[in-house]
Amino acid sequence: MPKARKTPRAERRAAARSGLAQALREFVREHKAVLVASMLVPVLLGVLTFFVRPLGDPLLHLLFGEDAEIRVDSDRRELALGDRMSLTVGLRPRSLIGISPGELSIRVLGGELRPIGRSDPIPGDRATRPLRLPKDTPFALEAVRVGKTQVVATYRTSYRTYAETIAVSVGPPSETGEPHYRNLTGRWVIDGFNGGRGELRLLQVDATTLGGRYRLERAKETEEGAIDGTRDGSPIRMWFLRAASPTRWEVHGRVCADKGYLNLKGTIVQQQLVDRQWVALGNPATFHAFAREREGDLEKASDCTDEARP
Repeated sequence: MPKARKTPRAERRAAARSGLAQALREFVREHKAVLVASMLVPVLLGVLTFFVRPLGDPLLHLLFGEDAEIRVDSDRRELALGDRMSLTVGLRPRSLIGISPGELSIRVLGGELRPIGRSDPIPGDRATRPLRLPKDTPFALEAVRVGKTQVVATYRTSYRTYAETIAVSVGPPSETGEPHYRNLTGRWVIDGFNGGRGELRLLQVDATTLGGRYRLERAKETEEGAIDGTRDGSPIRMWFLRAASPTRWEVHGRVCADKGYLNLKGTIVQQQLVDRQWVALGNPATFHAFAREREGDLEKASDCTDEARP
């Protein structure tokens, strides 16, 4: 039986299929390497991941290396005795794998500064973006001795140690400056003293010792002399002394804060030296002195409304 002759339409279809097959064969022949690689790469990556996974971070650090920039930021680097400074540490990754978890520590070289509050190393998480530590409250340091010193910030991970050092200088307090609660050194105005006025140039030598100069103005009299005193936190006790004078003034008071000012509220009484003992001359009078509080202090005095009169 003779074969059926293909119609023109069927011939066109067959020719199209033959042409497509030929084009595919030529494409495979020309791009054989690329096609083979595209099939093998996922397989190789899977195998590599299977064997590398137990190695974890060590291999990543071997391949890419960990690197970061460390920077110490502080609110001040020149302090007067009794001042405090706060500081934080910033870390900026400089590699693809970021920074591994680590610990931040602060060390002071010398005895000019002492840490306030936290002292344990601060933990840091893995980071691929800039990191700042501590995350909550900054480190605080108090100036306790005049001189120059250095503060070293160190961040240690399992693979690297990053450190930066800043220089800090501590100078003597100024009797003409603004005091703060921790150090009362500065100029105080006396506005409550039996109708008199005056001025204190206090000098707080250490945590408990007070010195300086005073001036009292009453009626047509002006009296000047030296200050000797002590403090125990808020309570203050001072004596106003004049050379070769048989009398002195004794002040008992407390330090409190009110609307940006420090207040010294208490009593004052004049005393006379009798048989090597100081005897009060009359009854104690109200005493009040005030000074503008230095801005930026980390520790504040209690509010004056909360202070009981001594």
